[in-house]
Amino acid sequence: MLLSVMKSKTITYASKMFVFFLLFPAFATGDVDTNPPEISRFIDEATNTLPLSMREALQKAKITIKFAKLDEYKAIIPPPCTPPTKGIKPDYGVTGKSPFNKNSYTIKLNQNFKSEIIAGPDNSTKYECGYKNVYRLALATLIHELTHVYDSLTGLSKSLVYKNLANWHKGFFIKKSKNKLHVRSPDPYEFENISENLAVNMGYFVLDPQYPCRRPEMNEFLTKHFNHSPTPSPECKLNNEVHLSTSNLLVSLDHDRVYQIHYLLAEKGNAMESRWGHAMFRVIICAPGKPLGPDCMKDISRHIVISYLVNISGPTLNYLAGFFGGYRSQLYLYTMPEVINEYTLGQSRNIRSVPIKMKRNEMRQFIYRALEQYWGYQGDYYFLWNNCATEALDSIRGVMLESPKVQKTKYTIATPLKIYSALKKLDLIDESVLTGPEAQGRYFFRSFADQVEAAFNTIKSMNGVPAELTLDEYLYTYQSLKRRELYTLIKDTNPTETKKLAIQFYFIEVMIRDKLMQMLESRANKLVEKSSEGHSVPSEHPSKYPGQYKDWIERMVELRSALLPWLLVNKSYGIPFKNEYREAKVLEAKMAEIHELKIKIQSELKKTEKEIFDDLDGVSENIKFFMAEIKARARTNNNVLNYEEK
Repeated sequence: MLLSVMKSKTITYASKMFVFFLLFPAFATGDVDTNPPEISRFIDEATNTLPLSMREALQKAKITIKFAKLDEYKAIIPPPCTPPTKGIKPDYGVTGKSPFNKNSYTIKLNQNFKSEIIAGPDNSTKYECGYKNVYRLALATLIHELTHVYDSLTGLSKSLVYKNLANWHKGFFIKKSKNKLHVRSPDPYEFENISENLAVNMGYFVLDPQYPCRRPEMNEFLTKHFNHSPTPSPECKLNNEVHLSTSNLLVSLDHDRVYQIHYLLAEKGNAMESRWGHAMFRVIICAPGKPLGPDCMKDISRHIVISYLVNISGPTLNYLAGFFGGYRSQLYLYTMPEVINEYTLGQSRNIRSVPIKMKRNEMRQFIYRALEQYWGYQGDYYFLWNNCATEALDSIRGVMLESPKVQKTKYTIATPLKIYSALKKLDLIDESVLTGPEAQGRYFFRSFADQVEAAFNTIKSMNGVPAELTLDEYLYTYQSLKRRELYTLIKDTNPTETKKLAIQFYFIEVMIRDKLMQMLESRANKLVEKSSEGHSVPSEHPSKYPGQYKDWIERMVELRSALLPWLLVNKSYGIPFKNEYREAKVLEAKMAEIHELKIKIQSELKKTEKEIFDDLDGVSENIKFFMAEIKARARTNNNVLNYEEK
């Protein structure tokens, strides 16, 4: 049987291309014309499954379909549902273009498929994953090979749009997928090359009714490209639940509740890895029942931050590994208040949040992409070549497919500030929000160090404050009780400024607490390094278990690694369904063990860092005291204050 279709230069394994062309004349027999009617019906079923626009494109060339011996096995070996057995490499199909006629193509299917096709889908060999039975695997194989023919005709997979969508990039010698995580793939062969990526996805697009819910981003692209929807009304429901990275609490990334997507820039910090800033995205999610609009900016506790970070597989960061790709880059999710505290308070960095000018369909694609990458993406992390800025740019290019300028934007070395400048140059961000009346606290978040300095200047302006007192002196020489006594002294001489005064003192106490916590973390890291080197821990009150610091923290890292999203669900592909989650008690047990380890570490640290813990106790008392003062003044003035203790 001859089909008028098109060329393909891709086969199942590249090493067999040479063999294929050498043996091409030897495969002249075995044409499908000589096969029983079940084979003809099978081929009709496969071609009728394809989108009409694809079938029309395939009319431009002639294709011969044959069955041939492609491997050493006597039966079809289905794809493994677990990591494949070493040495078993079945070949299902191969496509080649005639060296004598550029419009002539031959698709060879494994001859062991014939008996399965004749048996029919109901009687075909079953297996638990993928296409579920070998008949459907045969259908997928033919569709896969016909896709190679179509791709060779149209160059779809080679287009910049497809490469950006599929997250492929140019390596030193070849183009390759950025994704190094294959456990959530329907077929890891999709990472072989960009052409195989399209062919694998095409098989699931036309044959799997769950594909729209498992890979919604690619499904939407293929639906639009081919003007064809294999499942117009999917029976499945997209699972938009994700776990927050700090608490593992479930939150919803529902594109219907998204008002805007912001480019979130944490300005440069003091650490080497943060001197270029940090690029993130802020998803403005509206409260339930609230219409999409500017009022959603007030729902800051519901805003989710998408941050691509290095996944550190040990207790401390190894800078050399960071430069040479020794870590993985992956997507983490936080609440906006968490990010504000981390950068403005913990790292004394300003944050800018500017809306990206996305259409509704682009915002939907952005959420689809975030969900897919949350459940199934890890790339190589390099400080210079694949960092948070690179990931941010790739995300924007992957969803703004209709903008040629966006598609062509690239940097050899990307930084968050460069991406910000590029978005500004492309007129893709709205900076006017940074100078508007509601900028502070909605679009711009000032470094807590700046706020503390302003707070101290306010305190200094009050009557009764020693003129020679400096901020450093106040922070590092005034004990907690003395700071409270100073407040009482100033309050008595400035009775009309009590609420304002209490707020300033409160800000400073929170900063002192954070600095003490950072000091504790630094001391803990040093203890880990010492214990790993076999040194004893110097202390007036020696720890009973100094050598266990390293073990405890490494165990925490191990437990955290076990909480990676793709390890919390059973085997499937793409975005999982809720019924595929592993038992909740497994997650709860790991979280409980992490909590116990934190208590152990804190208990041991108290023996070596008693002075810091005493200071922390004093700060905690001050924070409670100043919060009570603020609330008391608010009640006096009939105001409602929503100060949340950090």
